[in-house]
Amino acid sequence: MLHAIRATFSETRRAYVHPATHYASDRCGRSLPPMGLRLRLSSKYFHNNLDRFPAGSQSRVIFEALYHYGIINADNGGSGSNWFITGARSKGWKDGDLNRLKTVPGRAFVVVQSRAPVTTPC
Repeated sequence: MLHAIRATFSETRRAYVHPATHYASDRCGRSLPPMGLRLRLSSKYFHNNLDRFPAGSQSRVIFEALYHYGIINADNGGSGSNWFITGARSKGWKDGDLNRLKTVPGRAFVVVQSRAPVTTPC
C-alpha cells in the first residue's frame, strides 16, 4: 500500500482531520496545521525541480513520493523538527543524497483538500 509520508511540525493547531484522531496542541491559530493535514508538492514546483534529484537516487524516489502521495502531519516535533520527515534507520540510506530534500521549502507544498471536517474545541 502506498501512502503519505509522516511529517512533524514545530507548532500545530488544537485540531485534527481524519485519519488523525487527536490533537497535540493548545493553540487555536487557524494558520497552524491540524493533525492529519495532508500536503503534497505543487505540480509547478515538482516539474521545475525534478532535475535537481538524479534519476535512480534515493532523493528522487522520495521527491516523487512527495508529489504523488504527499505528507501527513503526524506529530509535534519541537523547534528543530519543522517539516521533518521521519522514517526507519537503515545503513542503506545515503545521507548525502537525502540531504537534497532539505532544500525543498514549505511553500512548495499545497494542502490536499479533505472531505472530512476539522475537529476542534476552539
